[in-house]
Amino acid sequence: MALPQSLSGVLYRVGPGRSERGGVKYAHILDGDGRVDRIQISNGRVEVLSRFVETPEYVREEAANQILHRRAFGTGSHLSLSTLKNEANTALVHHGGELLALWEGAHASTLDPDTLAYKGPHTLGGAARVAPAFSMHHSVDHVLGIGGDAVCAHSHVDPCSGRRVMLLSRFSVGHTILRFVEFAPDSFDVHSERTHTVRGFTYVHDFVVTPTSYVFFEPPLAFDALAFRRGASALDCVAQPGETARLVQLPRVGGGDARITHTPRWFATHLINAFEQGSEGLVVDTFGFPGFGAHISTSSPVRFVLDKGTCLSAGPIDSRLSEFPALPASSHGRSYKDAYYASSVRTSMDSVACLDGQLGTRRYSTVLGGVHLEPVIADEFLLVILTLDGAQWLRVLETPSLREVCRMPLEGANPTGLHGLWVSL
Repeated sequence: MALPQSLSGVLYRVGPGRSERGGVKYAHILDGDGRVDRIQISNGRVEVLSRFVETPEYVREEAANQILHRRAFGTGSHLSLSTLKNEANTALVHHGGELLALWEGAHASTLDPDTLAYKGPHTLGGAARVAPAFSMHHSVDHVLGIGGDAVCAHSHVDPCSGRRVMLLSRFSVGHTILRFVEFAPDSFDVHSERTHTVRGFTYVHDFVVTPTSYVFFEPPLAFDALAFRRGASALDCVAQPGETARLVQLPRVGGGDARITHTPRWFATHLINAFEQGSEGLVVDTFGFPGFGAHISTSSPVRFVLDKGTCLSAGPIDSRLSEFPALPASSHGRSYKDAYYASSVRTSMDSVACLDGQLGTRRYSTVLGGVHLEPVIADEFLLVILTLDGAQWLRVLETPSLREVCRMPLEGANPTGLHGLWVSL
């Protein structure tokens, strides 16, 4: 089966691309050095370029062939380091002709979209400060060289205005500062900004932009900073106390207060979508698990239904182990028909699923014995990397039918890609 001639563009992917250094195995896969794929599809052909994000820290470790910097999940000595290595291994943004690699503990890294060469930190048009993402007080941050902004892995484009929304986090003594910044459709010129301050520590990986609000889960987390300073993994230092979570609707304009709804205990990994119903209703479809610290293998999609600040229900959409949603850009923040994700029918992640967000029905495209990574929407097709019998394949599926158009062998790509995006040519 040949690639469709109409499919023309570049699939970018990023993920941890190395699990050891100098014979020493990293403590966790998420500590892996960021590696980006550039998979160009045109004229029925596939060309793969894969390259590590060559930050100054990466270059030093590569030259020494040893671990010189501490990672967030337990790799490296905690005694000689005051800040964590920016792995640039989690997600990508392509905006205004620029390509950024993201890691949620620090600034964005700029890459050449054609060669994937590292070009330096990116300030998001001056909206983000490049420094360790911890704040004492604005009057002393500069003196201490801290008070930088960590860039959330996920950004979203408002389908009406074309503006891209990015979330910046800064962790301070006693509170967390979240900043939602909207950029012009074709540049990093700031259009607007909203700030939301959370008492204590929280972590937000994903959110949804509705016509009126930014929607996200704000899990109340406890962080054992002393244990982390002593060398423990971040996963072992975070707990989610209590039996509830907070779901936030932060108005995009007008400066009004955030509406906070208490829901059953939940830690959201990714949001499939959220949309308003009537004047005070909200539906939120999300992946996650019941509280931080639960096994990630329990991840499955759940629908929360809210009305007038009350959570009316929270029930499963699909009981199967599932993750990595993909939603057509035109449906973001609106009532939607089709959403896609990797799912498990007989074995773990052996399928791609299509969810009808209005009817709640699902259909699957399954490859027995295979493992699917994140599906990426590419015009009228769905692209997904499949691992099968020790080899990698590029599956091209039609949307929304999930009919397989072709399956191409893929050599030289990162086998552990997390998130990706498509840029049409």
